[in-house]
Amino acid sequence: MAIHDENQTQPSSGLGLASLMTGIASIVVCGLGIILGPVAVVLGIVSGRRGSFGGKEIAGILTGAIGFVVWGIAVAGVVLFSLASDDSSADDLSAILATSTESAQPDPIPSVEAMTVLTETGIADSRFDTAYAAYDDAYGTNGSPEGIYSGEDIDTPCFTMDGEPWWITQGSPETCEPSSELWWETSADGTEPEITLFGSGGEGAAISFEALSTEVLMNKFGTTDLATVAGYARDTLLPDSGATDIVETPIELGGLPAVQLDCSIEGLAAYRLDVVMLPEPHVLDDGTEITGFIIHAYNEAEWVYRTEDVFSRLDGSLTWK
Repeated sequence: MAIHDENQTQPSSGLGLASLMTGIASIVVCGLGIILGPVAVVLGIVSGRRGSFGGKEIAGILTGAIGFVVWGIAVAGVVLFSLASDDSSADDLSAILATSTESAQPDPIPSVEAMTVLTETGIADSRFDTAYAAYDDAYGTNGSPEGIYSGEDIDTPCFTMDGEPWWITQGSPETCEPSSELWWETSADGTEPEITLFGSGGEGAAISFEALSTEVLMNKFGTTDLATVAGYARDTLLPDSGATDIVETPIELGGLPAVQLDCSIEGLAAYRLDVVMLPEPHVLDDGTEITGFIIHAYNEAEWVYRTEDVFSRLDGSLTWK
């Protein structure tokens, strides 16, 4: 009898210990409670039926049940949250795809005839008031190139000049080196140029400013004298650029003495270069002293803005600060 009782108690004690250990593991081991918990309960019950429900068996059953419930709730919560997130993500993705589909359909770009009938019939034939408006209509504000101030007066720390609605301003107005440009491209039949901001051919006309610093002039010439700088432009700068028939004329530009150099350059209807020196250097924010300018003005063809219009805007509206 004693031998029989010992044989029955030993297995049950081992199962009780296993139930307890498994029950504890079901609580502390992340996520495994839903598996280890039932195992701990079963081991505890089996151990109790084979022997007696002692402390190990009861503790194993309780911890196993707790582990199963706790981690069952946790796993269920994760699953429900995941499903909700998937639905939300699906909704968000649908919204993104819908938005992308809408944005992927660009606004129709006006035809050349509708957008820029800007030959000699005049700008009035265009349904836009400015080149910027035409660009914005086709591509949207976010697509507008940085540095374009179409239709606005040109304002720099050194001077101001009137703007034109179908011209754009590029370059660096903040350092007194803007370039006011009229862009162009060839019409559909290839016979007549039309003026448009979408110029694939180049600038049809331009007025650009090249600032001359005191440091550069002194290093190169040892002086800031107007005649010296103008002589360099006449004898070296222009010939090196392919200019011929150079004619020098003393003028006043914005009330300051200047030298005008008219010349011929292949491919241009007219080209002129002006050299002007400031009475006092203009100091920029970075400490650079601007003491003069070389100004380039040209027109490729006699279009809406004829050569005299280009030059007269420079002569009539340039104001030094």
